[in-house]
Amino acid sequence: MLYRLFRPDRPAAFLLLLVALPVLWVPVFMHPNGLAEREHMPLFTPVARLVDGAPWTGPLLGLVAVILVLVLLDRLANLHEVYDRRTRLPALLFLLLLAAGPTGLSLGPALLSMPLVLLAMHRTLGVQGGQRVLSPLFDAGLLTGIAALIYLPFAFMVVAIWATVSVLRPFSWREYVVPLVGVLVTVHLALLAGRLLELPMAGPLGTVMRQELPSAWDSPRFAHLSIAALVLLLVGSLLAYAGSYGHRVMRGKGMMAATLAHVVTLAVLVAFELFTHGRWPSVLVALPMSLLATYLLLPMRRPWVGEVIVLLLVMLAIGGQWPA
Repeated sequence: MLYRLFRPDRPAAFLLLLVALPVLWVPVFMHPNGLAEREHMPLFTPVARLVDGAPWTGPLLGLVAVILVLVLLDRLANLHEVYDRRTRLPALLFLLLLAAGPTGLSLGPALLSMPLVLLAMHRTLGVQGGQRVLSPLFDAGLLTGIAALIYLPFAFMVVAIWATVSVLRPFSWREYVVPLVGVLVTVHLALLAGRLLELPMAGPLGTVMRQELPSAWDSPRFAHLSIAALVLLLVGSLLAYAGSYGHRVMRGKGMMAATLAHVVTLAVLVAFELFTHGRWPSVLVALPMSLLATYLLLPMRRPWVGEVIVLLLVMLAIGGQWPA
């Protein structure tokens, strides 16, 4: 039922998702975990102090962040013709994959800054066919820099901007320099403000180190089941992506290549988190997997197969939020 409801372009389905969203947050509000990070980037420090003083604000801010991601992801996928037809599947898949991930729906720097990454992606994808592209590219760099001041590894997303420009635009060196300038200007101004105000500054490496919070992934059985499901979904999605790429027109191929550039860049961040912590923030996998898995589910000729896949993801999401 969920697959058939979200597969077409039905705004009512998206509104239903937003209405039902708080239900998943019941265990998060009942047992707030706090924050896992030991030190914080400058823009996340006030949030950390707020959550330490009032733990209930953590789940609330996480809920707001997820709503923003759902709205921006839905708008990005449909406005820029990432797929061959409009659909609400990416939003549904993102929420289910997020809830089933290692950090679940808990607030963290990566989740809080993901709306900024999506805004940067939106500005970057908008350069296709445009004449004045330096302004949106600077905006994308600026947004990426702000995101990096919340979650440092997001500074690497400038590579995704460069890759997008390389597939959507003819070569112009200015279009590669401007996003980097946007990132550097943001970080430099933040550091300058910190010194002028004599604020304590955490070491960059310390901000990415954290302790693991209680999670459904503490159960080896659930962790292995979730990883197996993700691997199978990834393989099927990549095959479907390759098949869809061959049937798209040039504009559609450019958007697919740009989307893949962002997916691969986020995959590098996942690998970094695996190397440093052995786990990853759920949002780093939920976003790229939701974009890729839509290529698998959207053109599916047997709707019952799509229903089964979505049902399995629902079960994983429930297991991730309500562990036995």
